[in-house]
Amino acid sequence: MSDEGLVTLFRVVVASVPPEREESVAQVVGSIRGTKVEAGRRTSLTYPTVVLRQATSVEAKAAAAKLKEAGAKVRLEAYQSPAPRARDRMTTCPRCGSARVKHNPFSGAGGVNARDTRCLDCGNLFRSRSAG
Repeated sequence: MSDEGLVTLFRVVVASVPPEREESVAQVVGSIRGTKVEAGRRTSLTYPTVVLRQATSVEAKAAAAKLKEAGAKVRLEAYQSPAPRARDRMTTCPRCGSARVKHNPFSGAGGVNARDTRCLDCGNLFRSRSAG
């Protein structure tokens, strides 16, 4: 198999967290994902958990450094993905960046111009436009 047209991307995975550091790690995970975490509230994170998908080397290393500083055990998983031109045509979740999305064909103007799309990883519901 040829590596032509593929780029290396990274997943940032939190493998484990000591119980006394869970709240600080949850706040860092929230800041990386762009979600708000209330202080003093029990987190629903289970480990291992993917914090960042489809990240470049620089983004992944920065996120891993923040998580390690907060007390988490972090691992970076590298994988090959289609080149950016091919990936730009794929619909991705605006919240978590996952390409695992499901389109609702019965929404919008016959499902042609805009359609409801649900992320299969984080459950986010968003509108996507079909490439014409």
